[in-house]
Order: sequence, then C-alpha cells, then structure tokens
Amino acid sequence: MERTKYLDRAEAKRLRDSCSTEAAVDARNGRVRGPLAWLLVDLALGTGLRVCELASLTWADIDFRRRGLWVNRRKRRKPAREFIPLGLELRQHLQAVAGPSPEGPIFTGKRGPLSRPGLQALWRAAVTRAGLQSCGIHAARHTYAVELLAATGNLRQVQLNLGHTRIDMTAQMYADVQWADRLAGVDAMYRQDVPGAAS
Repeated sequence: MERTKYLDRAEAKRLRDSCSTEAAVDARNGRVRGPLAWLLVDLALGTGLRVCELASLTWADIDFRRRGLWVNRRKRRKPAREFIPLGLELRQHLQAVAGPSPEGPIFTGKRGPLSRPGLQALWRAAVTRAGLQSCGIHAARHTYAVELLAATGNLRQVQLNLGHTRIDMTAQMYADVQWADRLAGVDAMYRQDVPGAAS
C-alpha cells in the first residue's frame, strides 16, 4: 500500500482530535456539521466501510448489544449483508449520538440524508480543517486495513472486515512492508556499528 493512500497513526489521531473538538463546540452552539463530521470520521476510520456502504447505513443496522453493524455489500455482483465488529469506543460514540430510540439513516443533515458526494465533501472539509494533506474518504478504508493488519497480523480478519471476496485481493493490497517498517529499517541501518570503524 502506497504511503500516500492512507493516514498514519499520528495523522489519524490528529483528524480524530480535530473533529472531536469541533463537534463539541458545534453541539454547544446548535450546529450539526461538527457532530456529523466527527461521526463520519470515527465510523470511516473505525470500520473501513466504503462510502456507498456508509451512505446506506441506518440506525437499524447497528446492534449495540452484540457490538457490530450490518453492512449491505455486493459480492460477485450479488447483494450481500454482512455483520462486522465495532470497537468499544466507536460503539460508545454511536450510542451517545443515537439517543433512546434512533431511526432512519445515520448520516442525516438539516436537508435530509447525505449522499455519497455529501459524505465525501464532509470528509474532505474535516481533513482540511485538521491541517492534513487532501485525501478522499477511501483513505479511511486503507488506514483501517493497514492499522488492523499491524495490530493483529491476521490477513483473514482484514479480508472479512473489508468484505473482500478473495484473500489474495487483500494480500495484494496490504500484505506488504508498510511505510513505517521501511522507515524503521532505514533508521536501524544507521544505528548499526560499522565493522572495522575507528573508535
């Protein structure tokens, strides 16, 4: 995976922190943009869903008790419904937003449900406000995959969560030496004692 296609851990944290702070300010002032952007960023980075999958999410798709969500996908050109896990903090965020009896689409603004272009625009604006290099929402999917593989070393888990039909597709994209490892290798090379060097 090319380094330019995903956010590293520091960049993802910066984006999350920026959105969380803005959401708190906007919520106090009765504005919906900040909380909506924070929800989008948290869900995108915490699930790796495609933008079309995010746009189709409804509150009925969330299973808080089992800590997962149902996602509508296409597998070999046929519709498929898959259940993927939610991290504890993401579940807590969703519960706080949902309230006692949520219904309808998750991403709804003042003018109704947000479309895929609307979610893309919301993401890009959040990235800009965080002072990061411009990237589309698909970068969240790559970020999720890279971080999950680094945390678990389990390519099969990454495949299942992303909804790839074949594991070789997942391997081709993510089972490579990651940029952080390449940097660490170069740094380590310079820390090696050179045999025969004068002391």
